[in-house]
Amino acid sequence: MVSSSSPTIEPAETVVDPPPDQSRLDFPPGSVEEACGLLEFPLYWDAIEAGTSSQLMSKALDSVECQIALENHVKTIHPYLWANADDYQNRAATFILVDEPLTFERIFADPAGDLLRVEGALSRPECLLKGDESNWELKEICHAGSFLNYALVNHARAQARTLRTSNVVAFNKLAS
Repeated sequence: MVSSSSPTIEPAETVVDPPPDQSRLDFPPGSVEEACGLLEFPLYWDAIEAGTSSQLMSKALDSVECQIALENHVKTIHPYLWANADDYQNRAATFILVDEPLTFERIFADPAGDLLRVEGALSRPECLLKGDESNWELKEICHAGSFLNYALVNHARAQARTLRTSNVVAFNKLAS
């Protein structure tokens, strides 16, 4: 005998567990992250959805502690690590150990003095080498370090100018 009633099927219930709490990271005291209040920032996507990400960055960068921490961090960076990501030849130079490591702090320590030393060296006949000549004894009296520092300062300025120009071009394309 067949039952006249049809079987009832209960509707399926979707059970979603709440996301696990995201543990906060402990940053070392004095680190850029700690000084800039990174733990006070909401999660990335929450800030994007709320439209507050740029305000948060501005607030962090207004802090003197954050600026000092960023400066202390950046000044120790080797300039060739900051260069073009595809420039592998220059990046390889970062592995060369020298007595006075190349850092942003070094190249920006005294750009005006470096320029004067370069100009002075270029006015001395013994510093004007021709062709593929080299004379390592001239390193100090011809201010080889100042030549390198001055060249890298100018390279950084040129890259910043190129970046600004490309941003203006991109903005103008978007605006038109």
